[in-house]
Amino acid sequence: MSEPVAIGLVDSLSRPGRNFTGLTTINRELMSKRLELLKEMILGLTRVGHLANPGYAVHQTQLAETEAAARGLGLTLHLAEVRAPSEFEGAFVRMAAAHVGAFIVQ
Repeated sequence: MSEPVAIGLVDSLSRPGRNFTGLTTINRELMSKRLELLKEMILGLTRVGHLANPGYAVHQTQLAETEAAARGLGLTLHLAEVRAPSEFEGAFVRMAAAHVGAFIVQ
């Protein structure tokens, strides 16, 4: 589960306050590092695709932080929104047309 605090499932990661067991991917906190690693691995990387479901509860929060991280690294982020499996092909076509050198998945 990503962002259990932001979507209200738990009170905090250290003290959930409910009977929950599991793990979190800590997406927002690690997005900057993921982009930094991509830039280090792919020389000359300037454009990165961001594959995401806009219906996800914390999509806008994660997108804003990802955009800020990309700007800080001198990268251009190309959003490819997908709501259903039938939309994947179009998202990949749009990312290819934008000449992204890599993409990340929210």
